[in-house]
Amino acid sequence: MTAGAAMAGHGDEIVEIAGRRYAVDGDTAEVLSLIAADGDVGFFRASVADASRVAPRSTGSGYDGEPAGYPGADSTESVALDPTGGFTGVPLLDGRRSLRECGPLTLDALGATLLAGHRVLDFAEADDGYVTTRRPSPSAGARHPIEVLVDVRHVDGVRSGAWWFDGFRGVIRRSDVDVHEATRQVRARSAMAGEPAAVAYLVARVERTASRYQHPASLVWRDAGALAATLQFAATAHEVGSRIVSTVGLLREGLEGRGG
Repeated sequence: MTAGAAMAGHGDEIVEIAGRRYAVDGDTAEVLSLIAADGDVGFFRASVADASRVAPRSTGSGYDGEPAGYPGADSTESVALDPTGGFTGVPLLDGRRSLRECGPLTLDALGATLLAGHRVLDFAEADDGYVTTRRPSPSAGARHPIEVLVDVRHVDGVRSGAWWFDGFRGVIRRSDVDVHEATRQVRARSAMAGEPAAVAYLVARVERTASRYQHPASLVWRDAGALAATLQFAATAHEVGSRIVSTVGLLREGLEGRGG
């Protein structure tokens, strides 16, 4: 399963925010422009600036170079976090991989991934009257603005096409949203080996977060990142290969006039 999500990166376009200029790729330029228009730019401004200072990662535990990306860090003083050598990792986290290989998917595996990653565990009415939900991934103000639209390609027992995941009832609901072109672009950008069995699109309902926060944009993007990671861990737990693909706005035309 492949998830289409927004991710920051570097590239050719120059974006100016609050008097500072950044070289970023086309997707990130669009994200930054949206956040700048909303007025909440601090998070991404810091992230992009820090990224330019990060040195190549260590290639082994014996790395003895200068700390990179940690302002004010002292390379002569550190504290070992596992002095006894007893930490063995968390199998689910350590086992996560981004895979390009594609194959068929069963309804049970698709369902288990969606249910584990985004089902509604509980709900309550907030002071402002909004119905908040508790789900496996975190969300600002428990607003959970992200819905999951799945383009089913090769899932046993499910008709091909677009399906919304209903986290309240634990079902997928047939949709007439046209996802063909969006999925073609996802495949092109991810260099997949074959056609994915399903593509999960993260679709934001910004008004949910805006019901509580004056500047919701960066919070929605952070929610999307958290959900994308949660879904990939859920896929890993159920032995479903997955990959998060950097895309922005591929379903914009298909969702216009539909409240998306």
